Amino acid sequence: MARRICLYNLPVELLTVILDYLDFRDILNLSEDHDFPVGIVRREHIDNDMAGGNILHMIARTGWTYIPQIRYFIQILDSWDIPHLHWNETPLGVAVKHGYYELCRFFIEAGAQVNPPRGISPLCLAVRAFKSVDLVSLLIQSGADVSWTDSKGLPIIFHAARCANTDSLDLLISSGADPKYFSERYGSLLHEARNPAVARLLIKHGADVNRVSLGRSSPLMKAVEHGRSEVVDVLLDAGAAVDYCEFDGLTALTTAIVYKRLDIVRKLISSGCEFNKTFEDELDPPLLLAAASGNEDIVRILLENGVDVMARNSEEETVLFHVTKRSSLSLVQELVAAGADIEAKDKDGQTPLIKAIYAQDKKLVKLLLDAKADVSQLDRDGVHPTIALIAGTRSELRDIAQQFEDYGIDGLAEFKYFDHPDDDYSKMDTAMLQVLLDLGADISEMNYKGIGILHYAVIRNNKALVKFLLDAGADAAYKDPGGNRPADWASVMGYGKIAELLRTAEADRKTV
Repeated sequence: MARRICLYNLPVELLTVILDYLDFRDILNLSEDHDFPVGIVRREHIDNDMAGGNILHMIARTGWTYIPQIRYFIQILDSWDIPHLHWNETPLGVAVKHGYYELCRFFIEAGAQVNPPRGISPLCLAVRAFKSVDLVSLLIQSGADVSWTDSKGLPIIFHAARCANTDSLDLLISSGADPKYFSERYGSLLHEARNPAVARLLIKHGADVNRVSLGRSSPLMKAVEHGRSEVVDVLLDAGAAVDYCEFDGLTALTTAIVYKRLDIVRKLISSGCEFNKTFEDELDPPLLLAAASGNEDIVRILLENGVDVMARNSEEETVLFHVTKRSSLSLVQELVAAGADIEAKDKDGQTPLIKAIYAQDKKLVKLLLDAKADVSQLDRDGVHPTIALIAGTRSELRDIAQQFEDYGIDGLAEFKYFDHPDDDYSKMDTAMLQVLLDLGADISEMNYKGIGILHYAVIRNNKALVKFLLDAGADAAYKDPGGNRPADWASVMGYGKIAELLRTAEADRKTV
């Protein structure tokens, strides 16, 4: 303190020069000292901190309440009630945002405008910052315009519906704000309601629960999307259209499924929503949508409520297809128990069992077989999954057949899917093949487009696989449509050891 007093005894000119080098915080610290000669502070010391504001913006932000000093600062600043260059808020607005009630009252008494011609309305800041109704009331009583709109044209009540408590919202409405306000782009105030009490208050004052935005989103859809479960309750109780469909075909239920809102799904079903069909041809029915998204709990809720397990999507798939893709054994069992057709075929003529075989999911295959799925089924192109597995995939099977059809055996030399014995593509787990063989699959003359199973096996350049098929009864002498045996394919492709194995098997067969 003695040092400060010693400082204050310096000539005024020198002390003023020292102030030139101090920032706003330093000046405020000095001003808290009753011995500091605050009268030496000049406008240039407190008018611009190079960040876009004056000292009153800092006072408002920190809640500094040395009123005589503040009054002096206002006096020497002259034009003090102006927006901060970057925040676009007047000192009153900053004090409002930080909830300093007494400071706000002082600024208003000192002449601060509650409706500044530039900058953000202090009243809007009060509702956006979740401040108490007392502060909102102070501003309204001081003449704040409740119809003020922001740069997007949105009124204060729009922000209040999103942010404020019900007391502040009610005060705005009683002061003339329109509870039925609607924006084509953003929708009604109910679209913004995050608090169930706010939603009730708006509905009480006439807000339409079913009015939709330009994007055709209803208040219910918005609440579902954002997981506002209690607001959903209020809207449903007020008569929200539970099956309203957006332009993209989504309903409240399908939206809840997409966003995995389990509790909201229950509420919507209890309210009588449609859950067996979609309102847009390209969209999956709710059950398939839930299964495709991996929402097993929602699938179970739909099953509990009697959903149609035979519903299909545009690919002709039933729910069983989606569940088998995810290898959910327990859910497959539940669907089969609920009556799902295990022999249903998609647009490619494939059954859930064929899909499971292609995925080489042994547990799922066993489960479907235990449920009496038919292992002899062929797909639309007459392909049995056994021969497709040998070729690698169903797509590769078709490619190999097409290559042979277009270029004959000589074209195979340029068509090496599985060019290296150590490559992953050349490897194959024969466990799934063994399962199919154990179930009676006859591979002795199995073919696709006249090309035998051993021919396709040669493409993989996997000697162990070829031997496995020979031991299982595949015919080494089987000829393709051009009269070529599997050994001929192996020779053309340069797989000498496989060619030798096949010729030996062919010779042994002749001997027998």
